[in-house]
Amino acid sequence: MADVSSTGPMRLRMSGVGVVGGGVLLAGAATIVPFWFAASIVVVAGVIWMTFGDGIDAFQGSVGILAVGGIGLLEALPGTGLGLDPVALSGLAIAFGCFDVVAGLVLGRFSSANDPS
Repeated sequence: MADVSSTGPMRLRMSGVGVVGGGVLLAGAATIVPFWFAASIVVVAGVIWMTFGDGIDAFQGSVGILAVGGIGLLEALPGTGLGLDPVALSGLAIAFGCFDVVAGLVLGRFSSANDPS
């Protein structure tokens, strides 16, 4: 699945961007529609991005969006999940997505510093 032009840190950054995007989309949609429907919108957005995105990095971003939507669907079902509301889940998604982006940047710097070429 990995492409020669797409490094691990780049894929980590793109999945982080997808998670942040999914969190923002979930928070915005949940202010208008019920939680389960907002999570479904996020899943559909992830599937659309996965279908029409170009390259491995776009695929990784869509995986991040799908993860937020899937977790949102589990949280929206009664009796499953941790009982988080959509705003709390969105906040966690944005925080962890930003962590992924920063971690990808740091790992990319270390890998390029150790590269002898």
